[in-house]
Amino acid sequence: MEPLQQIIGLLGGIPIFAGLSSHDLEILSQSARRQNFKADEIICQQGDPGHTLFVIVSGLVRIVLPSFEGQEAVLVLLQPGEFFGELSLIDGEPRSASAISMGVTEVIVLYRDDFLSYLMEHPRAAITVMTVLCARLRRTDDLVADAVFLDTRTRLAKKLLELSETFGEPADGGVQIALRLRQQDLANMVGANRESVNRYLSAMENQGLIRMERQRITLLKPLELRRRSF
Repeated sequence: MEPLQQIIGLLGGIPIFAGLSSHDLEILSQSARRQNFKADEIICQQGDPGHTLFVIVSGLVRIVLPSFEGQEAVLVLLQPGEFFGELSLIDGEPRSASAISMGVTEVIVLYRDDFLSYLMEHPRAAITVMTVLCARLRRTDDLVADAVFLDTRTRLAKKLLELSETFGEPADGGVQIALRLRQQDLANMVGANRESVNRYLSAMENQGLIRMERQRITLLKPLELRRRSF
């Protein structure tokens, strides 16, 4: 299969481009390109010029706000079929956050002029982008509210439940989060230090709420964990 045909095939399987004719997909794919990243590689960085949109083909991407001290706050984890970089494409401003691959990741890169032309010609796609933007804004509002009103233990319990709902798989005795999560990853997600997260994870394991094995976490009593997250 020729590279252009590969991109057409990949874009055709992405929800935001669902329903496009082969002709429209070919036009959109003309200047697109595929790009691969290793684990923990920066895809785009906060403050960079924003001329491109990224569509995830495989792998996972975390969107983060980095600090001057080298720490990061994780805003969201994105899966195949999702996209990022749309804010800079729409307003022309520098990147508002950084995107980092989690494991080997492949993306399709679309350029600003092509994508904006596509949105103008396909209003339904523009509505999809607006819906995604609203969902991410609401998620950011939730993160701010959690940071203000919830303690670290409660934020951690809530985050484990969220991850199990998105990435959970049936496992022996419970639901396993199908991601390799370092304690620092979880700390970045809940706005805490690694030592606090380690302490609360150990307490949850001792209480029989979770099981930890090789950077994998299994929720053994999700209903009890949910009661503790509110």
